[in-house]
Amino acid sequence: MWMPETEDVGGGMQEIAGTVCSAVEHQVPQPSGFFAARGQDVWLFRLREDGSQRTVNCRFEGPMNAMLSPGDHIWVLGSTSGGVLLATRIRDDSGALLGQAACFVATAVFEDASAPEVNSLRVFRDVVLARSNLGGVLIRLYWHLGPWAARLVANRRRCKPILRSGLRIASRIADRISQRYSDCAGTHQQKGENHGQHRRTE
Repeated sequence: MWMPETEDVGGGMQEIAGTVCSAVEHQVPQPSGFFAARGQDVWLFRLREDGSQRTVNCRFEGPMNAMLSPGDHIWVLGSTSGGVLLATRIRDDSGALLGQAACFVATAVFEDASAPEVNSLRVFRDVVLARSNLGGVLIRLYWHLGPWAARLVANRRRCKPILRSGLRIASRIADRISQRYSDCAGTHQQKGENHGQHRRTE
C-alpha cells in the first residue's frame, strides 16, 4: 500500500482531488527522532488523482473528523516532499472539513487545539502561506521544528502567559492578512466571471 518512492507530484503547495485507494491510521507513541511528534495521529493513504491514472502517496498528521475509506472522493491541500504529499487540510466534495493538520506550538501554549487563536493561525497557514512556494517551504520547516518546539514549551507554565500574549497578537495580525487575502481573491474571481459573461454576450 505505502510506496514512499513515488515521484513528486509537483513543487509548492497545491490542492488535488482524487479517490482514496487505501488508507491506514496509526499513532506515533514516542519520538523516533529529535523532531518527531509524540502521540500524534498519522494517516497514510494513497490517492488516485482525478483525470489521470497516477496515484499519490499522502501523509496527514492531526485529528480527523471522519475516517478515510477506499472509494472516498476527497480534496487534499499539501506540499510534496520526498515523493509524499504532506497534507495540511482534507475536505470532501461538499467542502466539509475532514481534517486539518495540527498547529503544534499554539496548541501546546493554549492547551486547546480549538482555541480561536489556534484556528486563526491555521487559517493563515492554509489561506495565505499555502498559496506560495515560499509559504510551502515555511510550512515544511515548521512541520520539522514544530513538534520539538511544542514539547519544549508544553511543561513550562511560567512561560506560557508571555507566549499566549505574543500569539494573540500574531493571531490578530494573521486574521487581518487572511481576510484581506480572501477579499482580494474574491474580487479577482468576480472580475474573471464578469469578463467571461461579457465575452459571451458579444
